[in-house]
Amino acid sequence: TNTKLRYQITAGNTGGVLDVEPETGAIFIAQPLDYEETKMYEIHLLASDGKWEDYAVIIINIMNKNDETPVFSINEYYGSIIEELDGLPVFVLQVMAKDPDSNVDEGDLRYSLHGHGAADIFTIDEKTGSIYS
Repeated sequence: TNTKLRYQITAGNTGGVLDVEPETGAIFIAQPLDYEETKMYEIHLLASDGKWEDYAVIIINIMNKNDETPVFSINEYYGSIIEELDGLPVFVLQVMAKDPDSNVDEGDLRYSLHGHGAADIFTIDEKTGSIYS
């Protein structure tokens, strides 16, 4: 006779976010995952034929989605520059933002200037946030 196996998650299923199809052993997501909350699941899967059973440890790493908006360190920046300076460009000020997505490299942030005439008078280093005139 061909005995059917049954599968069951017995440990590590924090918050019940994962589930297993009992007849096939296919593991699927039952609830939304949040990388900021849990980065990895280490579940114990039981396979049983009714008489014998065996366990496997399954590690599932959650990958972060870029779902958070970058935030500037302050809301308003003020800078000043003396008119008619030689040796342009002249450094005016530096802006800084952080990305709340914990695995996003700050080097992935890009800065740009927007607004009436902003790009005519000023330039910004898209990687560092340094503004020049």
